[in-house]
Amino acid sequence: MSLKRPRSLKWSLVLRIALLQCAMLTLIIVGILGAMLATGLIPHDYEDGTMDVLADAVTRDAGGKLVITETPDMAKLRSNVPDLWFIIRDKQGQRLEEGRVPAIFQPFVGLLDTISDARIDHAIGQAAPPEGKIRWTDTAAGNVQIFSGTKGGLSLLRLLGQAPQFFLQGILPLAGLMALATLVATPWVVRGALSGLGHAAAEAERIDIDQRGVQLPLKDVPKEVTPLVKAVNAALARLDKGYERHKRFLTDAAHELRTPVAILNTRLASLPATPERARLLQDAARLSTLTDQLLDLQRLDRQTTAFEKV
Repeated sequence: MSLKRPRSLKWSLVLRIALLQCAMLTLIIVGILGAMLATGLIPHDYEDGTMDVLADAVTRDAGGKLVITETPDMAKLRSNVPDLWFIIRDKQGQRLEEGRVPAIFQPFVGLLDTISDARIDHAIGQAAPPEGKIRWTDTAAGNVQIFSGTKGGLSLLRLLGQAPQFFLQGILPLAGLMALATLVATPWVVRGALSGLGHAAAEAERIDIDQRGVQLPLKDVPKEVTPLVKAVNAALARLDKGYERHKRFLTDAAHELRTPVAILNTRLASLPATPERARLLQDAARLSTLTDQLLDLQRLDRQTTAFEKV
């Protein structure tokens, strides 16, 4: 059974911060676009609204003829613009018309071969949007020329349809730069934030049975880790108390045993010389030696000077 490698706190924080930054950046940009739509900073009378809907709807039938597919946006455009008109033509001369071209735009119908892109209005200096536009654009039917009015509005669904491209071209590069900055800066920040924990770990490595009363430092330890360090310090304190009780018991036992063992030796020495007496004296001598060794351990623990080689 193999143990899993411990997770790195530093790189876990780096990854989560990078993902959070990407999510926040996306929400901020989407929120800004929504606010601009709601406040009118992105105008609802977007001048290419009609052309965008027509470009999405134009296609070809089985015979290669230009036709208009009744998409939801196309149905909405017809509902919102009762006097809808347009001319769609390709480079092979196929032509698709609907509605009545206003008289002001009639002169341009015969000039479509000579016009690439145009914004047409009935007055000089008229503010956007113009009343009519001519534009070549790529569609499902190929590259076609569209001549139409501009009464169609900005389609929110079309705007949302551009979101993936907007994400790839706009948000993703910014998120990548932010993630790169996070990868560089966050490890340095985390290393500084956890420096106090490193000092505590170094102190823990120096704990030994001969060094009691040691406590891990709490200076510069993060607040989230402080309870753990305090719990370790409390455990060390309990171990120290238990060790002191154990030592005190052995010392007291050694002192208490000296007198009974001495009395036992005296009484055994006064007995007549027999093999049984000799064996009892040997056993009593071992008890006396054990008592002396316990007392020697107590003296060694109290030794303040370090041992030197002789």
